Amino acid sequence: MDRLMMIQAMIDHDLGYAMDPVIIQINQGDFGADAGHALLAAKYTREREDLQKIFSLRQIKLLHMMILTHDYPPDSPLAINNNSPEARAKNMIKLVRIADNTHAFEDKLPELMYKYPATLAYMKLIEIAIRSGADNQMVEDIKQQLKKEIQSSDEFSEDDKAALANAISMISARTAQFTVGRICGNRPEVAVDHTGKVI
Repeated sequence: MDRLMMIQAMIDHDLGYAMDPVIIQINQGDFGADAGHALLAAKYTREREDLQKIFSLRQIKLLHMMILTHDYPPDSPLAINNNSPEARAKNMIKLVRIADNTHAFEDKLPELMYKYPATLAYMKLIEIAIRSGADNQMVEDIKQQLKKEIQSSDEFSEDDKAALANAISMISARTAQFTVGRICGNRPEVAVDHTGKVI
């Protein structure tokens, strides 16, 4: 049942992007509106009558939490050799976060971004800024500088520039904590060591 719940979470977790409060604003250029997509998706899943026939109330609440927090960075090691309901629930929440965070750049950002040499430097700057406690404005300033360089480049078509600008807008201080290293290293696989730490 745990596996089925996690599969359901991955099916539903981004449905909020297709809902009017998010998609209308994004289509008007307000890319910050995507911040509400997880809340909308979690609410939708929690209220689905068909799922209430499959999952218990406790499981529905856990499914709701997995979807609501799916784009948070994994914040602590997985519980190893602990099969209690509480530990399993926390592990499921973390595993959904890991799944979302590790595919975010591999599948969602255009491959074009990898081909622009400055991307690596800017991604590392974002990572350093976050690790040093910089505020969100500094991260936004770095993103804007990358956008300006791409816009002034002759390497991309106008369509490519628009796609890259959209991709850059999706990078946030929160997601970058886990994903910057992966886009820079292009490492789509993860492992868990004996302490439960994701490596």
